[in-house]
Amino acid sequence: MESKTIFHTVEDRENIDYVEQNAPFKCKSKSAWLGEGYYFWDSSIDTAHWWGKQRYKSYLICKTECSYKMDEMYDLYNNAKQRSEFREMTSLIKEKYSSKTVTVPFVIEYLKQNTKFPYKAIRAYAVNSNRNSSRLNFIEKNNAYLDLDPAIQICVIDKSILDLPLKIIYPQGEEYTL
Repeated sequence: MESKTIFHTVEDRENIDYVEQNAPFKCKSKSAWLGEGYYFWDSSIDTAHWWGKQRYKSYLICKTECSYKMDEMYDLYNNAKQRSEFREMTSLIKEKYSSKTVTVPFVIEYLKQNTKFPYKAIRAYAVNSNRNSSRLNFIEKNNAYLDLDPAIQICVIDKSILDLPLKIIYPQGEEYTL
């Protein structure tokens, strides 16, 4: 069994009781990067803050643990075999739907509807979605770098892998005392 600390960033609408009782909130947007699900930042509170500042005037960060078996996470970040299979499936889908723009959520939805998709969550590195401050160049005068805080996102499909309820950890102060 694997376990990760994950962070859910939401708009602060001065409804802390509602957030405590109902988070996480499902993203159903057509622009959701990994399809419909509950979105979390993997392990990095800094990335959760970055997203909150980009997206909202005021925000809350909730924290929880995600515990899963290896075969329950579709890991497009750290599983070379699954990335390879995803790449192959993407090529097949592009051939089949040559007149459409094939995106990551399009491929994921295709897999959910047309294959055995037993996963409870999807994990991916959202390249170029994060700030650049966590980059360290390998050598001078070269664009290659090591990302010290990659924006790894987890889209939870089945909340049974989450430790609920989530705990609000930001902002801290009297009005947000747990």
